[in-house]
Amino acid sequence: MNFEFRNAQLGDLDKIVEIYNWAIINTTATFDTEIKTTQGRREWFNEHNEKFPIVCVLSQGEICAWGSLSRWSDRLAYDICAEVSFYVDPEFHGLGIGSKILKRLIDLGRNTGKKNLISRITSESAVSLHLHNKLGFETIGVMKQCGIKFEKVLDVNLLQYLY
Repeated sequence: MNFEFRNAQLGDLDKIVEIYNWAIINTTATFDTEIKTTQGRREWFNEHNEKFPIVCVLSQGEICAWGSLSRWSDRLAYDICAEVSFYVDPEFHGLGIGSKILKRLIDLGRNTGKKNLISRITSESAVSLHLHNKLGFETIGVMKQCGIKFEKVLDVNLLQYLY
């Protein structure tokens, strides 16, 4: 299966929100617990730019995944750092898209002058932890019992990729 990447456009927001909402309802990949609306995510979308991009993965012209580099903090001194997020449409799980998009985000971080990338991953997400470690992220700490989802108290691993 062939996949292509492109920068996200405002018209992609419906599909981006659809994929994200599936993750909210079904996974601990996000600690969001309330469904998002396209209108409600417009501000988030508009906070991204050339230095903090959102990218879409397409299969046969249809969005099957998306990823972003987001500001780690609103303090501008942190702009050499970005937080990594990516989500794959469940119909495309298990096809290696996560690896492809994480590699693309690493390249985008390098190309936008980042010194490091940060990722927060629940301790129970062995697949995501393995993928990040395989691509060069290192665990720099564990935030114990910092979230609750699906009536379960969860730890979160903080990972960092250094250029």
